[in-house]
Amino acid sequence: MKIGIFCPRDLTKAGGTPIRVTGLSKYISDYCDVTIFSKGRLPEDIGTKVTHVPLKRFYLPPYYYLLDSVFPKIIKPLNMLLSWSPGALQLINLDYDILQCSQHVPTFIALTIKNKIDAPILFDMSGLLKSEMKLNARYFIKNAALYPLYTKFEKRILRESDAVSTPSVEMSRYITSEFGIPSEKVFTIPDGFDIELFKN
Repeated sequence: MKIGIFCPRDLTKAGGTPIRVTGLSKYISDYCDVTIFSKGRLPEDIGTKVTHVPLKRFYLPPYYYLLDSVFPKIIKPLNMLLSWSPGALQLINLDYDILQCSQHVPTFIALTIKNKIDAPILFDMSGLLKSEMKLNARYFIKNAALYPLYTKFEKRILRESDAVSTPSVEMSRYITSEFGIPSEKVFTIPDGFDIELFKN
């Protein structure tokens, strides 16, 4: 099986998403062929185990994905232009059986060009937009007027993705009840930690 992982970030930088992506890549590369689409270079410990496609920058106008959630017919011509951007062409041209997308915006980009990607799209959901916005109070206050759009955007991504993975059973239960996502397409992949780091 060939798996594509779309995470348009530099995976050598600190952060929860790079750690989750690299951790999963280490594990599944023992069983599958893995291609990672990301910016920059890969960490040394996975660089020899996977294929890396350095990603050219995707350009999305400010609040593009929010506008698309409200005005899909108006935004559709822009989706066609997006599908021929250099970054999108890299996603389209390679052959894989599953495309796993980390976080909301990469998943949205993949869903925008889904008709050109011959693979089911797995949304690896590390957190809820509602929770992430509330954790950053300054950002939440600044964007409070857009909060209903963010909720609509998140719901649309969850419904259009072929499958969704979350790091906890509680989050899986929440999105099935709150967003009406069928439980058979929601999977729990818990985060872990390296026991060796905690021995001392």
